[in-house]
Amino acid sequence: MFTALTRSLVCSFTLVAGLACSLPAAHACPPAIDPQGTSVTQPQPVVRIALLLDTSNSMDGLIGQAKAQLWNIVNRFNQSCKAGQKPRLQIALYQYGNDKLDADGKWIQQVCGFTSDLDVLSEKLFGLQTNGGTELCGPAIGAALRDLAWNKSEADASFIFIAGNEPFDQAAYSEEIADAVRKGVRINTIFCGTYQEGVHGKWLDGATLGRGKYNVIDQSAEVRHIETPYDNEISSLGSEVNTTYLAFGQKGKDSQVRQERMDTAARSAAPAAALERSVSKNSAVYDASDWDLVQAVTDKKVKLEDVKKADLPADLQGLSLAELQEKITQLQTRRSAINLRVQELTKQREAFIAKQQPNDKANTLGDALVKMITQQATEEGFTFE
Repeated sequence: MFTALTRSLVCSFTLVAGLACSLPAAHACPPAIDPQGTSVTQPQPVVRIALLLDTSNSMDGLIGQAKAQLWNIVNRFNQSCKAGQKPRLQIALYQYGNDKLDADGKWIQQVCGFTSDLDVLSEKLFGLQTNGGTELCGPAIGAALRDLAWNKSEADASFIFIAGNEPFDQAAYSEEIADAVRKGVRINTIFCGTYQEGVHGKWLDGATLGRGKYNVIDQSAEVRHIETPYDNEISSLGSEVNTTYLAFGQKGKDSQVRQERMDTAARSAAPAAALERSVSKNSAVYDASDWDLVQAVTDKKVKLEDVKKADLPADLQGLSLAELQEKITQLQTRRSAINLRVQELTKQREAFIAKQQPNDKANTLGDALVKMITQQATEEGFTFE
């Protein structure tokens, strides 16, 4: 088998020989073409998603599904393109309806603002705990619209997804949804119950007014996992890719610890969660450029000569600038090889699952989010593999 390690060794040898080692880009987007048939460069689109989750006492199943299926949502956008580019994904997380939250704030809390650091988001999500409360959807939407920066260019897409199981109209919501429409934010509602119950509880009305979609889920359903012949290698490579990161500064040290901790959390949530996380870590949407020197230098966000020696790992502080650059090149080459192998295996895994998928597949939070995101992002001009 032509493994990631084999690819790495081949590339390292080629680099030493002074030749270029190039690996084809996976999931590459076709270039944007103007009316004259000329390739043009467009700004990178940004997809902003705010997840508003009911964490009242009856919502343990919903939070469990969110923990197990976060990476499904992330991976969907790794398969998307717009104007010749892959989008940058920013996700925010709110909880509402929890008695432990501030009553003066109507039991609503911003758990995490917009971030592209998916490990931070995962850590916040795994920290959620349910407790009985009062669920006010309108004010929760209003808080997200007020707190977050919804700056939107023509290439961007903005979504709010709110999920819960109590009536949507326990508080007024029309003004908040009108504000969302003015800001170009689509409101999507996910009711934990039957379709008609959600309709009577005004969840459909909220989505209709907000130019979004309405869906229902079974929050008590277990997230199913279909084993495939590709799972073990994907999991192994999901761990191996961690060795290609070069943390710098205190934030780098903290983030590298968090990366490992969230790997463990995903494994504890569900087998599928660990696999999907491995796929995410080997995709373009996994952004570590603010703590990983390899990506920061490759993306030209940091100049290597500006990095302080004290911010480097102890075993690299004695390297010259040229030696350090060579180390970064080797790590990036190895990471690219691992990325490509995981993406090849993922395609085979998805094809295997498609043939094995049961007809009575439960509608979970992850299923609903992927479906709704795909529909609406397509309407916003995104294409999906």
